[in-house]
Amino acid sequence: MWTALWINAAGLGTVRPHGLALPARGREPLPTDEQIGARIRRARLEAGFSSEAAFARALGFSQPTVSRLESGNRRIGAGELVAIAELLNRPPQHFLEDDATLVFFRDSGESLSAENDAAFRWLEDFARRVEALREFTPKLAVPVSEEIELASPSTWEEAQNAAGQARSRLGLGSGPAPDMFTLVEAAGCLVVVQPFVDAHFDAMYVPRPLGIALVNGATAKTAARQRFTLAHELFHHLFDKGRVVVDLDLYHFKQRRDQLANIFAAHFLAPRQGISAELERRFKTDRPESAEHAYWLAYAYGLSFEAMCYHLKNLELASAQATVKWREAPTKYLAARLGILGETQYLKVTNRWPTEFVQRLQYALHSRVITREQLFSHLREDQSAAKELVAASG
Repeated sequence: MWTALWINAAGLGTVRPHGLALPARGREPLPTDEQIGARIRRARLEAGFSSEAAFARALGFSQPTVSRLESGNRRIGAGELVAIAELLNRPPQHFLEDDATLVFFRDSGESLSAENDAAFRWLEDFARRVEALREFTPKLAVPVSEEIELASPSTWEEAQNAAGQARSRLGLGSGPAPDMFTLVEAAGCLVVVQPFVDAHFDAMYVPRPLGIALVNGATAKTAARQRFTLAHELFHHLFDKGRVVVDLDLYHFKQRRDQLANIFAAHFLAPRQGISAELERRFKTDRPESAEHAYWLAYAYGLSFEAMCYHLKNLELASAQATVKWREAPTKYLAARLGILGETQYLKVTNRWPTEFVQRLQYALHSRVITREQLFSHLREDQSAAKELVAASG
């Protein structure tokens, strides 16, 4: 069962099923009819009601009534607002308070620590910033994401096949996938990397209203780990759009969906056909025969050495005994034997903002849609990035 949670800066709000919780007197003025109507329209679209007529039928209203309510040409009654809130899984306060947050869905069976919950609220706030920029900059041309429609896998074999199909739809062959940030965003999922030192999760994915993944830079510290994390989140973006997913630890997973996501990630990043071709090209063999072979594959495909060893075992290209022995070899020794200068898979990746977010900020500043002060507010966690944007805009 999925439970809708309304979250604001003060914590969890409460929903009164038979009445409205109005903002406290003297705190802030009540919104106008136009503001309430705009919030209803946005919530309707986020909930999947693209048609006013379908929304009206679900409510038992007429289509002209819905149109007048959303345009602010008709004042909404308390009973009507409660009915709309219940249909859209919002508390009535969402339509009445100026700082009403976006509403996401969370698995009611998974409790989050205070630190993880704080990261969740940060992601809500960031999603609002992106949404606001989209409203400010409607004329900006951004790349259209690839619509990938695939059947949701329920077995290991289906997850492996889905990885191959996703690679094909994204225009990849069987070789190493290029920059995973670009690939995941090409599929319509924005990616942001921020460090949450006290939190204990690798990534969060939320499907509404944007489709956005938050990677914890404090746990997924290396480039190799972040690549795997992004491939894992791509699975959730493609197949779990109806729920929020919080991946506490990709390497110690319990839930079946996360197991399937890991199978998908491994085959997406390093397909068997590509591995065999790379071994033949580099070592004139179609199976790994040593730790050096496994390490080269990890280097070539951007996986950690440990992850590649597990992958080779699961592909039945190497025995469990062999991969255990290989993992004991010092990686610096293996890199030296192969002539690899440095271990690039262990390079750290710092804060990262979605490409669209940066593009819209640049456009908004250049077009004077926002001021420099507002730009610094949008990038308040990364003032150095804000200064670079200002300098680049002249």
